Amino acid sequence: MMDEFIDESIEKTINNKYDYSNAIVGNEQFMYIVNYFENIMKNFSDILDKEEEKNSTLKYDYKHYDYKRTFSTGFKINLRNDKVGYKDYSDINVFKEDFNNKLLTNLENVSLVLDLTFQRGIGTNLPYYTNKFKVEFRPYEIVFSRESDHNVMIMNQIENNIKSMLDQLPVVNTIFCSKGE
Repeated sequence: MMDEFIDESIEKTINNKYDYSNAIVGNEQFMYIVNYFENIMKNFSDILDKEEEKNSTLKYDYKHYDYKRTFSTGFKINLRNDKVGYKDYSDINVFKEDFNNKLLTNLENVSLVLDLTFQRGIGTNLPYYTNKFKVEFRPYEIVFSRESDHNVMIMNQIENNIKSMLDQLPVVNTIFCSKGE
């Protein structure tokens, strides 16, 4: 069976949300997810850099971008705990250092935010393709969400990969959350 054709230029609101509240996320699983997000961001940055290099010698009217970097593109981690209060990490190495030094314990909440927003088209006035992936961790509440305004195949694949990874987390039914019975 052939895959259906997707016209990525047509705007389509995508607001998918998945509940993993009965998943058990230890330090090892959490860092696996962080490393996966970091790798996605590195690969996406490589694509953006290649597009910029390809178009660097062209005049503005002739530049053709499949993926052009925006100011919001990036990966960051937001958290709140009793030691550091609220903290934003846009440098993942600093986060890993704090994590390994056990400065991040007794967390109230953690959000992994992967923003893969880009622009696409010819010339200078390019439309934005918003793509935000977020995993929020709170006690008894873990939610993965995707917000996009275009149905882009590579973003669909990233969503499926994240969902598949989260589906493999160990789960337990509690009085606060029971699923799959």
